[in-house]
Amino acid sequence: MKKILSLICCGLLFMAFSVNAQETLILSENFDNFSAGTGYSGSGPGALITNADSLMQNPYTGWTSYYLYPCMGSIKLGKSDVGGFICTPALNLGLDGGAFVIRFKAMAWKGDNTSMKIVIINENKKDTIEVHGLDNVSAQGTTSNFIPFEVYCNKGEASTKVKLMSYTDNKGRFFIDDLEISTVAGTVITYTPSTINFENVLPNETVTKNITATGFNLEATTYQVSLSGTGFSTTVTSISKSDLENGYDIPVTFAPTTPGDYTATIGVGNINTLITGQCIDVIEIDNLADLRAKAPAANLDSVITDNLYYKYTGKALITAYGSNKYGYMSMMIQDETAAIMVYDQKGDFISNLAKGQLITDLIGTLTNYYGCVELIPTKDITVDDPFADESQIVAKEVTFAQLADNDYMEPLQSQLVFVKGTTIVSNGTFEVNKKYVVNAGGTTDSVLYTMYQDADYIGKVIPNWISSLNGIVYFTFGKYVIIPRNMNDIVGIDEINAGLNIEVYPNPVANELHFNGIDATTVEIYNALGNKIASYNNLKNTVPMGNLAAGTYFVRFITNDGSAVKKIVK
Repeated sequence: MKKILSLICCGLLFMAFSVNAQETLILSENFDNFSAGTGYSGSGPGALITNADSLMQNPYTGWTSYYLYPCMGSIKLGKSDVGGFICTPALNLGLDGGAFVIRFKAMAWKGDNTSMKIVIINENKKDTIEVHGLDNVSAQGTTSNFIPFEVYCNKGEASTKVKLMSYTDNKGRFFIDDLEISTVAGTVITYTPSTINFENVLPNETVTKNITATGFNLEATTYQVSLSGTGFSTTVTSISKSDLENGYDIPVTFAPTTPGDYTATIGVGNINTLITGQCIDVIEIDNLADLRAKAPAANLDSVITDNLYYKYTGKALITAYGSNKYGYMSMMIQDETAAIMVYDQKGDFISNLAKGQLITDLIGTLTNYYGCVELIPTKDITVDDPFADESQIVAKEVTFAQLADNDYMEPLQSQLVFVKGTTIVSNGTFEVNKKYVVNAGGTTDSVLYTMYQDADYIGKVIPNWISSLNGIVYFTFGKYVIIPRNMNDIVGIDEINAGLNIEVYPNPVANELHFNGIDATTVEIYNALGNKIASYNNLKNTVPMGNLAAGTYFVRFITNDGSAVKKIVK
């Protein structure tokens, strides 16, 4: 069965699965002559092609392209920051009333946009279709990751061109193989999407989805709608010719009573398509410690899931939220017992959530990802309090020695922690998906991990002062690291020597900051990004700050007995 996915169009172009018509093949190109290249990532694709005609096997000439590359018998379009396209020569698609079908296989570059466009170019008009659902996860290495697509159109003319192009310039790379274009005679009924699948529905829950039926070359004035199968129903019994020509939404309701797999068929006229449903049973757990205990045993060499469904009924705070360098979404949640990573690659269930919210009724499966326990959500998550008190979760202090002890850290996985008295040894600016060397008490280790691409410190200068390193405990490649959520987690206040009895005033300050209780050998001023902007030696209880702009600063007082940092507002 072909996997045909959603479509946005101008009322003229449609995705299809079921038809009842005769086809005449107009163009077929398997791109076998585009054999250069060694893979689907990195330097795999071959050199840029400027004359597509020279490699095509079909008899047509006049192909045009932009940023076209050969790739092991398929083609790659676009580069990282520029979109690409391949456009057919002019084809006679005006036969049979102008109805035609485009079939092809496609996949996206790993981490790139999962959509592409098809432009139908006629002499006086262009129509654009958006094709969604390209695989950008596993699409690196074999042709088995290509997804077949099928697109119907009723606006063919005697000289029509078909252009397949990137959805965006930035990260719009995609691959195409096995392109076929045929004219279609007779009645055509299409469904968008091609099938309906109801996933992860609870017993006695009611879920409704629409399937759009569209007709071409229709002869009857009315078409009957039929549905057969237990657990499914629809309120539509017939569709008029005019409604079907314009595309008609048929609501289908799934209301299972017991867990299990359900199937049904729905049809317009005598052309049917498949409906499937999955009703799940869930195991309810009210705290994250017990939920983590249900996860498959750790295996550092593989990914393990138990295929059971769990419902977390307690209340947990979202302590971190964001996406990695590939755009994959995740968040960390913590309650009074433990914490867990919620991994929702495409953001289907967490994209509307935010750090600081209190959530409950989280349903999903548990995965042990090379030793990192993850909950994969399968349904929408309930927000119990959109403006929760984040102070209810107190960060736990850990040391480098403890971070290196996997047995000690495993129960703390995904929790909010901090290491006191740290200095970042690495220089330069922060980049996403990198580990940075940190010093704490003379011990150095690469424990700072920049996982979130949208963190406010990405692209900023690495601060070089002593602070406390705060963030989320994360397990990757057999090692525990800390993920700062924002710059404040990196340059936060650290009372390095709590024994120093220091008093500072006024705060906020206008011109001079006064301090008592210590003899400071050096006073350093850092901005909110942790960059040192001033340093003074042997000050007599007064720090000049009149020349600084309004904002937040950190003032570090260094004595023979230690040092301390105070947060000052100007």
